[in-house]
Amino acid sequence: AMGHWKAMNNLMACYLYGRGTDVDYVKARELADKLIALNVGSGWYARYVMERDEGFLHKAADLGEPNAQYELGYHYLYPARQQTLGLRYLVCAMRQGHGEAAYKIGKYLEIKKNYYMAVEYYYRSAALGHPMAAFGLYGVFHPEYAPDDFGHNLGFQVSSPNLSNAFRKYFHLLKDNPGTRIPDLFKKYPLPPNAAMTREQSRAMPSKLKDAFGGKWPDEIYPDLAPDYLPPKF
Repeated sequence: AMGHWKAMNNLMACYLYGRGTDVDYVKARELADKLIALNVGSGWYARYVMERDEGFLHKAADLGEPNAQYELGYHYLYPARQQTLGLRYLVCAMRQGHGEAAYKIGKYLEIKKNYYMAVEYYYRSAALGHPMAAFGLYGVFHPEYAPDDFGHNLGFQVSSPNLSNAFRKYFHLLKDNPGTRIPDLFKKYPLPPNAAMTREQSRAMPSKLKDAFGGKWPDEIYPDLAPDYLPPKF
């Protein structure tokens, strides 16, 4: 009522998704239009959810709305097969704390058989609160229990009970407590030196993700994405 945009955003989400109240698109749209007038991307994203107008989705993404960036990233990466553009959108969403975006980048790198870097992005996803990333890492480091969607240990040839147990606990923590973050994950549980490929070899592989950022990995452009056991690159 006093014009605080974050409060309007949260109330809009309540009406949009029926959180604590009935779904009410009329009230949600009123709040969305107020946010649009304030140049807040979530207003455009809400209009997209209600009306499925892709123009609204692009406006939201351009204003930095991470859910819109994630949706466009996934669309361009797979259905539209514009991988470079899709990966750029996913990195933008990930930088704003979107764990699913980091998970999709990890999956993409796994498909491309760049396993070490895939595991790094699963780490980022788990750190951002994605439970399935933690569950997958549990399987990576405890290969005899690897879940079907991984099917192998992603090049980490020796199981690590310490890591496996840690990620099993993280999976339950993140599943039961949505919104939890693990900011010191890389430092607390660094990747073991038993991978079939070194980090340097993995980073030297050709990659559309590097292409998306002028031949560099995103953490060379954005120091905030570097594992916290490595010195940031400026």
